[in-house]
Amino acid sequence: SATLTNVNSINSGTVDIMEIQLDFDLQQESVFSYNVILGSTEAPFNQKLRVYDYNMKSVYSFADDDFGRCEEKAPYTVPMGKRCVPDDAEYLVSAYLGSLTNSLPYDAWKFAFTSETNLTMAFAKQDCAPILEGLFGTLNSQPVDMMLLFSNYQAGIKEPRFFTISRSNCPDQGHDVVG
Repeated sequence: SATLTNVNSINSGTVDIMEIQLDFDLQQESVFSYNVILGSTEAPFNQKLRVYDYNMKSVYSFADDDFGRCEEKAPYTVPMGKRCVPDDAEYLVSAYLGSLTNSLPYDAWKFAFTSETNLTMAFAKQDCAPILEGLFGTLNSQPVDMMLLFSNYQAGIKEPRFFTISRSNCPDQGHDVVG
């Protein structure tokens, strides 16, 4: 489980945040996304939940605060990522995050997310925890250029209820979704 902040969105005053969870046993991933206004006490808005089922090659999208209404089911053919660095990743650099006296050593790697999209990721050397992710290229026929900061990382599932929400009422959209 981890919280990802789209660093590119900070200058707009509205920050894009995603809370992700990966269940490698079930081959599923949940992404709870929302927006917050910097300096505001207003509640998060644009809440959405996507559950990626890599065994079923489908993504399920839910809206509402309680996620009781499934908006769509769509084909999803991108394979589930690895726990750490993919075998085909290109090594970029080793460096340190923070000061030299109190730092976090990391390695950065580049690899393909899809045939049109590349990921550049930094992983902590000690436990391969993700630190930064850059996503560049094209997703769903749209240009993408995101820098995501990982925080609150912990091994395991923080919100298991996201994997057990009923998907039986999801209308099948029949179009591919990536991302």
